[in-house]
Amino acid sequence: MFARPPHDYSATMDLRLRVHGRILDVGQVGHRFLILAETCDCPPGTEAELVVTVDGKETVQILPDGTAARNGIVHFQ
Repeated sequence: MFARPPHDYSATMDLRLRVHGRILDVGQVGHRFLILAETCDCPPGTEAELVVTVDGKETVQILPDGTAARNGIVHFQ
């Protein structure tokens, strides 16, 4: 028999990439990278922000390196 801890918790999360006011959906997240649900031309030096919302609390991370437009991969710290 498997016993569940009495306080299981699953956070509500939303990740989006904001580029020049345009909001892009994130399709997948890995360790220090994400893959966009759609491609976007965002070369190095382009102002981009990763907007992470967990249980209604939003944090924003600046992405100084932009994204690789051909494969939709965005690296972050």
